[in-house]
Amino acid sequence: MLAAYLSRELTPPRSLSFDQFTLDVLRCVLRRGASKVPLRRQSFEILRYLAEHAGKLVSSDELIEALWSAKPADHNASVGQCIKEIRRAIGDDARWLVKTVSGRGYVFMAEVSACPPRTTLRRSDPKVKPNPDWHPGCDPFRRRTS
Repeated sequence: MLAAYLSRELTPPRSLSFDQFTLDVLRCVLRRGASKVPLRRQSFEILRYLAEHAGKLVSSDELIEALWSAKPADHNASVGQCIKEIRRAIGDDARWLVKTVSGRGYVFMAEVSACPPRTTLRRSDPKVKPNPDWHPGCDPFRRRTS
């Protein structure tokens, strides 16, 4: 589903979910369950970019080109510092989720689910049905069991 958003010119998802985390793209917040996980803006953007390109090798150069307005003097150190902060924030699963490919870049290894923007769904519209492929944590029509 994430690939569908990235391959077409659709409104980007409001959040991306992986493992026990949610990236709230609109608010630039990383959450573990209901708790906010502190992350600097640039580190958040790198994590978002990697999650959007899950399973693909992403080089430091690609990250710099996509996310920095001006190329830093030592771009490998800049990206490396952000990756270090991301891993610290994620915790125990960090090395598994963000894999380093020595000398080439990074691969985001987790399966990512995209939650569509709220503006695309209106409960009052009887023609709008929930998509069964959505991540259950993002389904606005899901009945709460607790």
